[in-house]
Amino acid sequence: MPGLALARAAEIVIPGSLQPGAIASALAYYQPGVLITSMAKLAQVLSEPGLRPKAVANLKLAVMLGPPHFECTRAAFAAVSKAPLIETYSAGAVAAVAASRHAAGAYTPLDGTRFTARDLADPAREVPNGERGTLFVSGPQFEPVPGGGTLRPAGAAGLIDAAGNVVVISPLEELVVAAGYMIYPSRIEAALMEHEGLAEAAVIGIRDGKRGTAPYAFVVLKRGVVMTERDIVKHLASRISKIEMPADIEFCSQLPQDAFGAVDKNALRARRGV
Repeated sequence: MPGLALARAAEIVIPGSLQPGAIASALAYYQPGVLITSMAKLAQVLSEPGLRPKAVANLKLAVMLGPPHFECTRAAFAAVSKAPLIETYSAGAVAAVAASRHAAGAYTPLDGTRFTARDLADPAREVPNGERGTLFVSGPQFEPVPGGGTLRPAGAAGLIDAAGNVVVISPLEELVVAAGYMIYPSRIEAALMEHEGLAEAAVIGIRDGKRGTAPYAFVVLKRGVVMTERDIVKHLASRISKIEMPADIEFCSQLPQDAFGAVDKNALRARRGV
């Protein structure tokens, strides 16, 4: 993916340390052809009152680093730019340039790249299209698999849809198994971000006496918004199941970020002693 950015003559790469206002100013000044950042950072930038359409008028490509993201941010980006929004996610998704128009979160594999979904409990069994499983990938861009074979773990759970597109649901390390049920944090995060008062949201798994493990949510409110945990639970009640409901919701002034501005979930796990 860095090679793709260089090939398209990227003028600017946004590090996670810049504040949204500074990024909006940089976009207006440089008017880059390629934008590389996280979707969370992009969402913050798009909400900046000082951002003008001309700041993204020259964009030919936007590369978002991190997990599957929120439709509201995709829509906000589409409102200001016609550039394709390419999402990359884990080793497998980097090999599958997104920008698929079939469905949100679906990736169209590059020529010569093959994906398959295997049973989460039995990786030796391939599951039918449309069924969730562990994603495996092979292609000329990967080194040979040690011990032979061509398929390697993509590090994520997902499925292959009827059109052959790859739908990435969650990194395997983030799956929460609560009372025997597989819970995908990205689904809860998407439900949280449907609330217009939230600026950011992240969900991790924590130890829980009743469910074994349970989801735990971190949220950041937009400026001027006042909200309680009860308000958020009420918002989630019609969007996720009871087993998916976070065991607790922690309000934060900001979420820790990695070098590219994506939420650093390892830091959140460390904060909770996970």
